[in-house]
Amino acid sequence: MKKFEYDVVYMKTEVSDVSSQGAISHHVRKVLNAMGKDGWELVSVAQDLEQIRLFLKRELVEAK
Repeated sequence: MKKFEYDVVYMKTEVSDVSSQGAISHHVRKVLNAMGKDGWELVSVAQDLEQIRLFLKRELVEAK
């Protein structure tokens, strides 16, 4: 049976102007790419006015 590990990443999204949105998007992509290299998969995203929450999982591989 497969076993998974889960993680939640919180990021502030306080946007003072429209130009800040690009910087936030870039940061989210950077975090997702870095975690993807370690085997993490994005399960879900939630956002409100103050933060973005990334819900991630990765399969745990048993040593043989």
